[in-house]
Amino acid sequence: MDQLKDLKIDQDTVVVFTSDHGDMLGEHGQLDKATPYETSAGVAFIVKYPRQVPKGKVIETAYSTIDFAPTILSLGKLVGIRM
Repeated sequence: MDQLKDLKIDQDTVVVFTSDHGDMLGEHGQLDKATPYETSAGVAFIVKYPRQVPKGKVIETAYSTIDFAPTILSLGKLVGIRM
């Protein structure tokens, strides 16, 4: 993020952070991902794009991996990427 700011492109760059869903780590007596409790089913999805996403905006709606591609593609259109 510091590098983007130093290059003066931080306002024009879409930054996305996501991950795989996690293990249960002992919650509900489970260690793996086999049971879809919130602990193992939740996936981080953080988007930073100051021109379109207000700082501190939180969306509480649950989404699925099937939602990632349309979200990223729509952000691409916003920044002028031709698809």
